[in-house]
Amino acid sequence: SPLTAVILQATQDADVAEFIPDNNNGDSYWLSVGRTFDSYYFSYIQFNLSTIPLGSTIDNAELIMRRDTKEGSFEMIVRTVGEAWSENTITWNNAAISATFPFSISNPTLGSDSVIINVKELVNEWVSGNRPNYGFSLSVNPTVIPDGNAVIFASRNNSKI
Repeated sequence: SPLTAVILQATQDADVAEFIPDNNNGDSYWLSVGRTFDSYYFSYIQFNLSTIPLGSTIDNAELIMRRDTKEGSFEMIVRTVGEAWSENTITWNNAAISATFPFSISNPTLGSDSVIINVKELVNEWVSGNRPNYGFSLSVNPTVIPDGNAVIFASRNNSKI
C-alpha cells in the first residue's frame, strides 16, 4: 500500500574544516557551512532509506535543516557524495569525494529557522537503485561568498532538531 509520508532523521553527519584538516567533528552538536578567515567548512549528512521499498516513486522529498545561526547570506551548494564515509573518521584531509551538484540554494533566507531544499530527484535515484546513497555534502560557492560568512545548522546530536 502507498505510504503517504516518511520522516527520516540523519543516520550520520559531520562537518570538516580546512584550517584543522585532521580534526573529526562527527560528535558535534553543530554542522558548519561557509568560509571564515580564508578557511572553508563543509558538512556531510546521510540518511538510511531502507524503510522505503526499492523502486518506490517519491512524490516529494525535502532536506530540512534547522538553522542555529541566522547570519550570513551566500549560495549554499548541496552535492551528492560519491563514496562511503563515516561520521567518526571523516576529516578535511580524507573527506568523501562529492559528485555532481544538481541541487543548490541561493542566499538562504536571513532570520528563518530552517533551510528547506527539494531533493526529490536525487532520492528517487537512490530509491530506484540507479545511484548509491552516500548522502549529501553541503558547501558554498567559492566565487560568490565573502570571507566571514557561515551558517551553522543543528546536527543530529543536537536537541534542537
